[in-house]
Amino acid sequence: MESRTGLLSKIGIFIAVSVGLGFSLIGVPNVEPLSAVAFASGYLLGLAGGMGVGGISVLLFSLFNPLGPPIPAVIGAQ
Repeated sequence: MESRTGLLSKIGIFIAVSVGLGFSLIGVPNVEPLSAVAFASGYLLGLAGGMGVGGISVLLFSLFNPLGPPIPAVIGAQ
């Protein structure tokens, strides 16, 4: 059984990779790596870990978007 600290550190690494890839590939049209990283983390860490990675990474990517943060209704819909 894996420790809670190990799981949280893996979730943090997946979130950092997801947001970093999202910002580094923001200029490439039709490329969205956030979903791929979320699916990979769900496969490797389980359902709860994948949902956490996907939700937090999309939230961080939306809030720190270079075009400005969206209105709260759009963040909720994502």
